Amino acid sequence: MLAEYDANLATVIKDHLSVFREHNTSSDTGWIRARFDQELDEAGPFDVLDERTRRVSLEPTRLGLVVFNLPARRIVQVQSTYANLQRSDRGRVRRNGKPTQTFYSYTLPADWSIVP
Repeated sequence: MLAEYDANLATVIKDHLSVFREHNTSSDTGWIRARFDQELDEAGPFDVLDERTRRVSLEPTRLGLVVFNLPARRIVQVQSTYANLQRSDRGRVRRNGKPTQTFYSYTLPADWSIVP
């Protein structure tokens, strides 16, 4: 669904998660721990697999932090440098990583929650 609004971003996230999943399992998170230990500006997208990845997932990056918990139907917005997430709003469609003049509208289902 993200690809409809920003195909570049969708591809980057998918590719980074594929690399992460290729190198990490719930019983072996050495690869991502090494990235965290290098104190990189951003470790890139990753899954929460243990206490360390959970803790790092709650630290904002330069782009802010939004966590989508699909099974719990919850969105956690810890930091945003642009604007707070609303239950119903609009966003700008991007093509090739650049904003267009086209907007999309969204409304979160009633059973989804936004925290905090």
